[in-house]
Amino acid sequence: MWGDSDPVAEGESVGSGYRFMPGVNQANYGSGDERFRVNCQEAVVALFNSLKFGRQFVAGPAVGDRDPGRLEAAFGVTARRVGGVAGAEQYVRSGQVGVAVPVIYQRADGSAHVIAAVYGEDRDGHEVVDLLDAQKGEEAEAADVLAATGVWVIPVLGVEVEGEVVLPPSGSGLPREGWGAGLPAEVTGPKRRGSESGPVATKAGTKGKKRTQGGWPGFAGG
Repeated sequence: MWGDSDPVAEGESVGSGYRFMPGVNQANYGSGDERFRVNCQEAVVALFNSLKFGRQFVAGPAVGDRDPGRLEAAFGVTARRVGGVAGAEQYVRSGQVGVAVPVIYQRADGSAHVIAAVYGEDRDGHEVVDLLDAQKGEEAEAADVLAATGVWVIPVLGVEVEGEVVLPPSGSGLPREGWGAGLPAEVTGPKRRGSESGPVATKAGTKGKKRTQGGWPGFAGG
């Protein structure tokens, strides 16, 4: 996005996040293998690990069930329901630069997707939060995310996970209490449609209009 910046402690810069994005799952997503079109959890974890270790991780195909509880088990935390996109941004801004926070959102039709929110700064030093669709290797689609009927974050900020984060094969049977209550039963990946809207956060320069200091379009940053 802005070129590679110096890495920060416990994670790479946001610029490096864009460097890793295409290598996570983009080629496999377009390969025609359906397993790589429903592996959004695997893709988000691969991006998280890429930022954490400063080297490319590649998402494997979807295996086991698609219960988002797998993310809870992988990080050892309970998903936290937040007040829409603004609530997710507020949570991400409470942490440090360069960590990929998994964000689960559910659509009105009951389908769901997992993307990553990353907090950082642009070239002018303005704070920004990017929503990244690691599965497709691009920024998340504004209309799809902003129309979500439910949004949860996996609260990874301040959580110490030793070594590589690994998804368990199943999340079924995990308790659904407290913050994690109401999570979708499974995630289905990006919304498939012929005509898609623009990204939630566009790139600066010739690739799109510069984002506002508040972060995602449509609301003020927290």
